[in-house]
Amino acid sequence: MKQINSFYWINNQEEVNELISELDKRFGLVSPTYKDKPTKFPVLLTWSFTNDVNGSRILFKHITIEEVENLITNLSPST
Repeated sequence: MKQINSFYWINNQEEVNELISELDKRFGLVSPTYKDKPTKFPVLLTWSFTNDVNGSRILFKHITIEEVENLITNLSPST
């Protein structure tokens, strides 16, 4: 796992578990649930924290490397 500003480069499920462990330490007594965990790797991932009447949650947002490559290719002015 490599952190780049507020994004994480995640290579496998073990690194997701490592990030979850780090986040658990950050929130102390609050035990958030984790939503939208990635299933395909590698991914570029970020997260957000929400706390409302439904409880505390960490929402993962992620995109696979193939999706990033397709996005860049489609945005290229040469195509």
